[in-house]
Amino acid sequence: MSKNYKLMQAIENHRKETFWTQIGHGFEKGNRITIQLNTLPLPNKSGEVWLQLYERTDNGVQEKDVNA
Repeated sequence: MSKNYKLMQAIENHRKETFWTQIGHGFEKGNRITIQLNTLPLPNKSGEVWLQLYERTDNGVQEKDVNA
């Protein structure tokens, strides 16, 4: 059985508000997760890139972070 994921990145706008944007997707099969990027992630002010994987479900996307 494979799992499908949305690959999300938090982006801060000019008003210092944070919103999430999907930058790709992934799928898990066996003990492997494969990720496809639809766009390049943007580094934050510290030069770091932080991404979140959210599992797709039959009725949408889970609310809890998969990696938590």
